[in-house]
Amino acid sequence: MLIYLFAWASLVVSCDSRDYLSSKEFEDGCWAVTDVMNFEQDLQTAEMLSLHLKFNTEYRFQNIYLQISVKNPQGKETEIVHNEILSDPLGEWKVEASGKNYLFDLTDLIEIPFTQAGTYTFSVAQYMREEKLCGIEKVGILR
Repeated sequence: MLIYLFAWASLVVSCDSRDYLSSKEFEDGCWAVTDVMNFEQDLQTAEMLSLHLKFNTEYRFQNIYLQISVKNPQGKETEIVHNEILSDPLGEWKVEASGKNYLFDLTDLIEIPFTQAGTYTFSVAQYMREEKLCGIEKVGILR
């Protein structure tokens, strides 16, 4: 029995085998405006980073605004606001469905050229006009 439990747990963990630099799961399914994902990462030049967003049918908006802040190794900070369209005006999702969830990958997340290798500091926040943005299960930054 223990072997079956271990095999099942390994399968569940391997289903999301992405190379996250940082990720945040929202157990209550709501991303609070104060819940900012902060992390540091050593990067080489010309690395591309993307964002992964997992949400469910409780998400009631056509889009999502994200505020992303990047501080380079010299301390210069740049802020970016992304407005990503997730569904059309009729409510048809423009993203990949996976069971009861929807998955969205933004591959050109960071438009800032990484001109120098070193430690970069990132923060990612939801930038909607909602105290709690419900329907969001996970956000992550990928290599």
